[in-house]
Amino acid sequence: MGVLFLLGNGFDKGCGLKCSYPEIYKEYIKSESSTPTIENIKKDILFDVTTWADYEMGLAKYAKKLESGEQLQECVRDMKSFLHNYLASEQEQFFKRVSTPEVKQAIRSEILRSFREYYSDITPNISKIVENNNRIDGKDDVNIITFNYTNLVDGLLSLIKEAYGFAQFGEIIHIHGSIDNKDITLGIDNESQLTVDYFLSKKNKRAIIKPYYNMEIDKHRLENAQKLIYSSQNICCFGLSLGDSDKMWRDQLINELKENEDMQLFIYQYDLFDYEYVSKDEMLDIGEERAENLLKQWGVVDSESLLSRIHVPCGKHIFDIDGAISRGIEKELESRPTM
Repeated sequence: MGVLFLLGNGFDKGCGLKCSYPEIYKEYIKSESSTPTIENIKKDILFDVTTWADYEMGLAKYAKKLESGEQLQECVRDMKSFLHNYLASEQEQFFKRVSTPEVKQAIRSEILRSFREYYSDITPNISKIVENNNRIDGKDDVNIITFNYTNLVDGLLSLIKEAYGFAQFGEIIHIHGSIDNKDITLGIDNESQLTVDYFLSKKNKRAIIKPYYNMEIDKHRLENAQKLIYSSQNICCFGLSLGDSDKMWRDQLINELKENEDMQLFIYQYDLFDYEYVSKDEMLDIGEERAENLLKQWGVVDSESLLSRIHVPCGKHIFDIDGAISRGIEKELESRPTM
């Protein structure tokens, strides 16, 4: 199998969580504001939700309306506190749905299918390249870097371990921390993304700049994630936008692609899951266009040599956990004796 999965918010949404920022804002705006600074940022979000579609980059733009690094820090910590409680509630509701043997088995099957088939059914050529990478490396383990604050992936993998004693899981790294540890990493990628006149103290930077926070709180987590990306031949991004607030990870992926000619990168995009293409050549056209657009957005020049190793699957869906739960419930109902 030999693969590194990078999982983003789309994974949790695929589990049925209401965890997009527009969904979160509906509750955040209604929550009590402890200071005028928090009241004002909520008004700004309500006035223009589009600008705040990504909270972290929205905050980077909003920062120039604030008067100090302390106010910026206050905004970040207030959102962290709200996210902790909100996502803990969403996570609790999710695991209540995962209670019957039928649902658990459906989830196990979906996760194992996703691990085994993330690269298949695109073209035979791509399948052979991935499988050859695995033979050369001699690896068959699954490693995961999750960018989510929840512990859904840990809980779901435990379902497989308890049933099969599955030994092929390597590391699971919560690169942005987790709600269980009150360790949420929220903010921007680097200081240049802020255009403010006020000074940022060490405390301010630790609160708002994610790589800075990671180095201060758990540099080994950061280093281990970097090592996993460096050593992986096959990498699959799912539900992860790799936007500007995670620029350091995006840059590392591109650098490793440039340095390692055997590396294959799969990037799943939500709107292509159910796309019905006419033929394989159309499927490849769509995938290549998406890859080209991504590299252009990321400012990657001389990208021609990378395009053949960046795959954007079309008409293919993995990690459909919410669908698996529905299938498990249907099976449970079917197995009940009729009156």
